[in-house]
Amino acid sequence: MEPWKENDYESKKDNLNIRHTINHVKNDMEDVLGDMFMRYNTPETRREITMRLDNRLRELHQQRVIYDYKITCNETNNPPDVIDQHRIVLDTYIHPARMAEIVSLRAVLNGDAVNENNEPKGQVFCEIDPYGEENWEE
Repeated sequence: MEPWKENDYESKKDNLNIRHTINHVKNDMEDVLGDMFMRYNTPETRREITMRLDNRLRELHQQRVIYDYKITCNETNNPPDVIDQHRIVLDTYIHPARMAEIVSLRAVLNGDAVNENNEPKGQVFCEIDPYGEENWEE
């Protein structure tokens, strides 16, 4: 199996969400395709690889881990010169979902009864620091 190549999100490659999703999909791909070594590079084998990976990526899509994906494993990326090198090329394009990295808690202090027509008279805004870097004692 080829080494995993990160997608074109160069500006976001340090983003924890992107790295988490890439690692998740990479591990799933290795599990799903692990027994495909030493197979003949035929259209049937490429269809089986595509079907297996499509099934797994569809699950990740339903779980909302990824927004969308596309798999290419056919004659366009497996021409005769690739086949002669005893390789199967599988191009997978993934659009990862976004995680919430910060949870913002808004507390509105209002002396009146709370209903849909109330406009807040006072407001307290607090962002919870997920990394514990702020000293709230100060």
